[in-house]
Amino acid sequence: LNAGVRSISNVFVDRTNILALDGYGTLTLGARYQRGMLEYGVTVNNVTDTEYFESALYDTQLYPGKPINVLATLRVRVR
Repeated sequence: LNAGVRSISNVFVDRTNILALDGYGTLTLGARYQRGMLEYGVTVNNVTDTEYFESALYDTQLYPGKPINVLATLRVRVR
């Protein structure tokens, strides 16, 4: 099992430091299981489905963060 927290504080997006993006936090959870040569994994990013802006290009373009998403993996270990 694994878990991760990402916390970002307010970030100014203009040259005069007047406009700022709000800070945000995201939570990631995951699990792995290995049996023989196979390893299975699943990771859930942004578990709480927090809406946020990840970055900005000055005060003209805002880039939204990713919503909740799931990544599944299958690894074959050859020895």
